[in-house]
Formats: sequence, C-alpha cells, structure tokens
Amino acid sequence: MELSQILLHVIEEKESVKKLVEKTKTAKNTKDEVKFSYQAFCCALMAKETTNNLQKIEYINAYAKYLNSALELNTECYEARLFRVSVEKKLQNVDFKNHITQDTYFLRANVGIIKDENLKKITNKILSL
Repeated sequence: MELSQILLHVIEEKESVKKLVEKTKTAKNTKDEVKFSYQAFCCALMAKETTNNLQKIEYINAYAKYLNSALELNTECYEARLFRVSVEKKLQNVDFKNHITQDTYFLRANVGIIKDENLKKITNKILSL
C-alpha cells in the first residue's frame, strides 16, 4: 500500500497513525523530501492525539524540523506544502508563520498535474476546510 493511500485511510479514520508512521519509516524509492514531509505530518498527528503537554511540544518541534528539512531539499515539494497548510489550519495555539495563503495557491495551481489520486483527494479535503 502506498504512503498516500495509508494517509487517506488515516484521515478517514480507517487506519491508525501508527501504521502510517511504520510505513513512512520503511518506505523505499521515496524522495527524501517526501519522506521528511510524511514524517512531519505523522508528528503533527501524534501531537494532536497526545494529552501530555511535554510530549505535544516535542512532536511539534519534530514536525517543524522534518518539514523544514523537506522544504530545504525542495521548496516546491507538494506533500510538504499540503501537510503544512493542513497543520496550520488545524493546530491552534501554536506559533507558526502563516503559509496558508501561499500554500493554498500553490496546491490549487498544481493539484491538476498530480498523478496520485489519493493525494488529489486529500488535497481537495484540506482545501475545503
């Protein structure tokens, strides 16, 4: 099963975040920036789920580290932009620079050329929030 398919199942609550974390760790033939993007999103999802405030801060810091690594490798990484806009729309009380407008524009401009149907579905869900 592809990363994007598992991600879609996590969003639809058909799979656990743990399964996405495991698949991300073992993903082969995946560009580093895409892998970092998924790792970042897994951290954001785990931050959302935990009730331990210290653990929440650690997950958010890890999210930022992975996302920055992905964007340093490729500023146009579709997955990084998708996950960043999703997190910035959802996480509250976190002091991130707001990229929602520019990432939304990027996603709308590029969703048509994405071949991965799961990513298209996820993009449409996130943009409709």
